[in-house]
Formats: sequence, structure tokens, C-alpha cells
Amino acid sequence: MRWAWIILVAGMIATAFASTQSRDVQSSLTPVEVIESDYRKGYITVDERALHVIQAIKAPHELPSSYQPQVVNGHTKTTRCVSMVLRDIIQDFELLSLSTQAAFQSSLARFETDYTFDSPGGFFKLHYNILPDSNGVPAVDADSSGVPDFVEKCAAYCDSSHVRHLELGYLLPPSDGVLGGDSLLDVYFQEMSVYGYVIPEGNGSEPWNDSYGYIVLNSDFLGFEPNDDPEGSQWGAAKVTVAHEYHHLVQYAYDSSEERWFMELDAVYMEEMVFDESNDCYNYLDAFFAYPQKSLMENSSHYYSCFPWELYLAQKFDTSLMRAAWEGARFAPTVFEALGDSLLERYGWTLDSAFSEFAVWNFCTNLRDDGLHHEEAADYPAVDIGLSHATYPVPLQNSPGYPNGYGTTYIEFFPGADTGTLVLT
Repeated sequence: MRWAWIILVAGMIATAFASTQSRDVQSSLTPVEVIESDYRKGYITVDERALHVIQAIKAPHELPSSYQPQVVNGHTKTTRCVSMVLRDIIQDFELLSLSTQAAFQSSLARFETDYTFDSPGGFFKLHYNILPDSNGVPAVDADSSGVPDFVEKCAAYCDSSHVRHLELGYLLPPSDGVLGGDSLLDVYFQEMSVYGYVIPEGNGSEPWNDSYGYIVLNSDFLGFEPNDDPEGSQWGAAKVTVAHEYHHLVQYAYDSSEERWFMELDAVYMEEMVFDESNDCYNYLDAFFAYPQKSLMENSSHYYSCFPWELYLAQKFDTSLMRAAWEGARFAPTVFEALGDSLLERYGWTLDSAFSEFAVWNFCTNLRDDGLHHEEAADYPAVDIGLSHATYPVPLQNSPGYPNGYGTTYIEFFPGADTGTLVLT
């Protein structure tokens, strides 16, 4: 193998490494992503945004043609989690017309069910109906317990998520009092086009910005993208959704108004921390490694793919680092600033220095995995190289694909048969 020099351009970063091959990854947007994009651009009103988001969750076939879901590789492009979108709409609730407020509340409010089941761990109450009810779960009850197997499995996943969060030292989600019938954390099942979401209902009891709420899960988790879970893709999707949405409620115990990008990449990170074998998050990785110039902080669906950032921090430093960041977020302007404070105080690193090394780790994946960087690097895609040079001197030119803040562009220089020193000015 002939080696090359690689230059990483990430803010003010310049580091040297070896080569890769560029690739073109086709990406498409989910209905909610298109709706959000149109809203940010001013193409639709605040009321249209809220009403279209409801349709995208509950009745995507009723959406205007421009928002209809796309089919990619045999799978309908589906928004995994709409928790942050719903939170933002709720935070701006007074901007909605009275009719839209009523429609939003009636569509997404808690609802009565025929049955409930308390998780074996005693922390969750699962509310469910059984098919053929419109929001019913599969009725299969192989163990003849009187509770559908689907509900029992989801209850077990809830308990596993809760226990793992306790092991990592996180706060409990704030109590909702007796909403849902008692003090247990409520989980509902609904026939919908998304994996799940949480609804923040009100302010918690702490002096910081905490909120309580409940979880809504898909009623069967069928038809979604495949994953590596040993029990099968249906159960892998259920597992990671439970871990993801429960973590949103844990985030709400600290600060329910943090930036969407951080809340989502942090929740995907927790999927790996709770159910590592499922690897459902691998479905996002091409979006990260094919577009390394995009910022971690981009408030688009790109944030789902940025979870390797927190896996790097956990592996390089400690799994307690993210909990410390959330503890600091209660009193710091943002959780990202609190993360920077924790890095500096504990390890003497800055966010910039950590991201610089993270950019190097992202180069050492796939066939270049050396066993010294990302734990699952061999299974990650190879990062996109922006530009290659094989003849010298190289004329002055702009970087391909300008890297945004906390984004990276990779440029490679092949030495060929030449010998000597590579000089960069």
C-alpha cells in the first residue's frame, strides 16, 4: 500500500495522516425534515407547520404531495424521533391560532386505553390497547400471561434503559404526580409513522429548567430500517427507541430547552450505551462520514449521525463526562459549554482540542481501522476525502467543501515516486 499525507481542516486544525477513497452518498429527507426546512425558510406558517407535523406523525398519506414520504432502498424514509420538533412547537404554543392549538392538543394528548401493565422494575406504567383497535399492539401472548408479548418486551426494555441510566448516575425524570393514574412514568402505544416521541407537559419542581412528561412508542415497530439486533430488527427498533426517548425525559430533568442538535445526538449516543448490539444507529453513519464538513451543531437531521462524537468522549475520557455536562447544564448557559467546562476541569482539554483528535479518529475507520480509535471503527464507513493531489507544487486554491464550525475537510497528498519534504504554506 502506498501511503499519503492527509491534512485535516477543521477550524484551525491541521494534522497529517493516510489516504481513502471519495464516495457519493444519496440522501433524502423525511416528511418532518422537509416541513421543518420549509418553516425555517418562511415557506409555510407556524400553524401550517404544526398541522403538517401532526399529519406526518399520524396520517402521512394526508400530507400535501411535497411532503409525502420517500421510499429509499425499499424502506420508507421515516423520522425516528419528533420529540424536539414537538417540544419547540409547544414552547411557541402562543404563536398558534386557537384552532391549531386545539387540534394540536387533541391529537397529541394522553389518551385512555383498555389495559395497563406495570413494568417488572416498578418504574413504568405501559398503557395499551390490542388489535384491531386503531392504536392496538399485536395480541400474541405466547407465554399465556394475559399481557401481549409485545408489551412485556417493551416493558423490559424500559427497565433496562432505566437501570443503565442509574448505573451512569443520571437524575430520574421529574414526576408527573398522578397523571396517568399514579406516580409511575407513563408509556403509551400509538399507530404512527415515527418510532416514538416524548411530550413535555409542565415544569418540574426543581429551581432549574426541568420538565416532566410521558413517552409514546410505535405500536408494532414493523417496516422500519433493518438493524443488527440478535432478536431481530423489530425488537432492535423497539429497544433503541425506548432508550432514546427515555433519555430525552432524563435530559428534561436537567434542562428541557437545550439546543435540538445536542439533545438528539446525545439520545442516539445513549442507544449505544444501553443496547450496544442493536446498532440501529448505523443507519445514520453515512450521513456523518460522507459529509464531515457539516457542523456537529447543525440543527437538521444530520444531528442523528453525530453520535460518534460522544462515543469518542466516553472512550477517550469517561462515560461520566456526559452526565457531568448535564449536571453543569442546570446552571450553565448551554450543555455544550458545560461539557467544555467539565473537559477542562477534569482533563485539561478544551472542546477544540478534543474535536481535533476526534477528527483524526474519524479517519481511522473501515479498512484503516488500527484498533486504537473508535471501538467499532471497522464497522464504520470510510470518511469522505475532499481533494487529492499527486503532482507538485500544488497551486493556491480554496479548500473543497468549506468546513463549518466543528466540521472537518480532509485533503490528501500522494507522494508518488518523489522523495523529500512536504512543505505546507
